[in-house]
Amino acid sequence: MVGGLVAQKLIDAEQLKKARISNKDVINFLRGEIQRYTEAIKAKEGTIYQLQKQIEADQSQITEFQKLIDSLSVEKEDME
Repeated sequence: MVGGLVAQKLIDAEQLKKARISNKDVINFLRGEIQRYTEAIKAKEGTIYQLQKQIEADQSQITEFQKLIDSLSVEKEDME
């Protein structure tokens, strides 16, 4: 984490040896990471919601298929 911050601020090895990172820089970096993770969580929650809706629709379809099978089975038995 801090290494990434140092790499963002400094380009060559000599500057890296002299690098000092302020608390403000670390705090800003961490706030950026919090924001990035928060956005990723929201996107994942949206995906979960969509998947739950698709699962519900699929379960309804399965129920309808089963009703048709049951209905056809009853009709078949009545014909015999």
